[in-house]
Amino acid sequence: MNKLRRLRSLSPEMAETLRLAGVQGIFWAAMAVGNYQTVYLQSIGFPATDFGLLNAIACAVAIFAMTFWGTVSDRIGSVRKIVILTLTLGCGLFIFVPLIPTGQSYSTLLFLILIPIINFFRVPMSPFVDNLTVRNCAEHRLNYGMVRSSGSLLFAIAGVITVNALIPAAGVPSTFWVMGIVMIPAIVLTYFCFEPQSGKRVKKSAAGAGVLLKNYAYMAFLIFAFFFQMAAAFEGNFLTYYMADIQIDTVNLG
Repeated sequence: MNKLRRLRSLSPEMAETLRLAGVQGIFWAAMAVGNYQTVYLQSIGFPATDFGLLNAIACAVAIFAMTFWGTVSDRIGSVRKIVILTLTLGCGLFIFVPLIPTGQSYSTLLFLILIPIINFFRVPMSPFVDNLTVRNCAEHRLNYGMVRSSGSLLFAIAGVITVNALIPAAGVPSTFWVMGIVMIPAIVLTYFCFEPQSGKRVKKSAAGAGVLLKNYAYMAFLIFAFFFQMAAAFEGNFLTYYMADIQIDTVNLG
């Protein structure tokens, strides 16, 4: 009873801090569990060359997806709803990846078609979770570092558990549906988070885009993001193929 009273007596700011920390922590724990798509594809004989093509298609879809969901978010005036929608559909579709037929002449084509479709919902998950977190932390003067660190901590813990318990017991395919289960509490917590006021729809001037393109700092950041993401994609997407080449078990990725 005393603990319940303490929870009820929390300030709105502290309650929101705990909610956001829960969303970040659970989200990144789920992402750590679901970090084995490359390992799975490699285990079913998906070649590195086709994987490069898959990444190229997925990246093209991701660019369109971020633009699309950003536009939808502006139109409906809600970042929180887009977070809930992308988490639900992104994870809900991702769990079916192991059901895609393998070993058939058309299997590679199926993966090249279906995974980018899934990424249309899955890729925006992380940016929109961070969008919700950053905006609410700024508007309510919350400690963003403390909130975000919960994600890093639970990502590490979930990675260790996945490698040492989940995969040995149930295999790599299990990581897909377990990720979906772990993500459910994050979706529920997001529903109770504040809606950022800066996410409300505002009237934009026709010259808005032109002003941004003339902003030196903004353009420099876009160029930085382009090269950073390119480097991160090379490192992250082909790491397991390199691990296999030097005789390191790819399930140790986590």
